[in-house]
Amino acid sequence: MAGIAIYDIETGPLPLENIEAFLPKREAPTNYGEEAAAKYVARHRKKDIEKAALSAMTGKVLAIGYLHPDDQLEILECDADEATLLRAFWAYFTRDVIHQRIHTFGFNNLDFDLPFLLTRSQTLDVLETVPPEVLNYHKFRYYSDHHHDIRNLLFGELAKASLGTVANFFGTKHQKSGQGKDFAELWATNKQAAREYCANDIRVTEDVVRKVWQLN
Repeated sequence: MAGIAIYDIETGPLPLENIEAFLPKREAPTNYGEEAAAKYVARHRKKDIEKAALSAMTGKVLAIGYLHPDDQLEILECDADEATLLRAFWAYFTRDVIHQRIHTFGFNNLDFDLPFLLTRSQTLDVLETVPPEVLNYHKFRYYSDHHHDIRNLLFGELAKASLGTVANFFGTKHQKSGQGKDFAELWATNKQAAREYCANDIRVTEDVVRKVWQLN
């Protein structure tokens, strides 16, 4: 197979004080007692905070795994400056997808990764680094010849499955380890393990691409 590019983002929640206004206002059922109601609200609030990383309104990009066409795997990291991370990603994306027309892949990237990246770029005023073709998102999503979501290459129930399930189904060399929802905690406590998790996700994605994508 010719050289390809693959990207995968890892996200985490913004500070609680920044997202409080966007979290659902939880109320317990009216027939709950005071103690049960408090536990109900606390339980659901915890889940809402955990899910904050999945929305670009309440989350941020912590790292991006990027497999270059020469098979170099790079982990772009965000310590304090998410905008710098985004600029670096869009530079690679522009080079590979727009200029060199390299076949570039992600998993669920059309519904999650790319919209998340665009929203965060808009929030942080770095849209000038985004290719104009991508800003016309509806057209880019459906008519790009060189940017692919692996899920669109799968069929039936498998097209709705997680990356881990797809990799397991095909028996790929690399298999998923851990879950994306735990990445922010891992990033905060063990950055090397977080980098390894991100790199492994790229290799799992690559294995699936090479299984389902036929390129002469």
